[in-house]
Amino acid sequence: MLQMTTMTQKGQVTIPLPLRKQLGLVSGSRVRFIPHQTDKRSILLSPVDDFLRFKGMIKSKKKYTKQAARKSYIRDVLSRNI
Repeated sequence: MLQMTTMTQKGQVTIPLPLRKQLGLVSGSRVRFIPHQTDKRSILLSPVDDFLRFKGMIKSKKKYTKQAARKSYIRDVLSRNI
């Protein structure tokens, strides 16, 4: 499914609705842009999970602040090899 859009003067693009639905993106969703390793003119757009949606799923004796949890999550995400 080929989808095209135009970039604004501010560098903004609109992700077409069928792709937003396919990726589960809603207003306020975060995405990351990953440069293609060999094709310098291509990027991969990937949704970023919001770690707060996992709040309360795992109980821990250690108390984390939101800032400490966010830093840990970001460190884990950035350490993945994509």
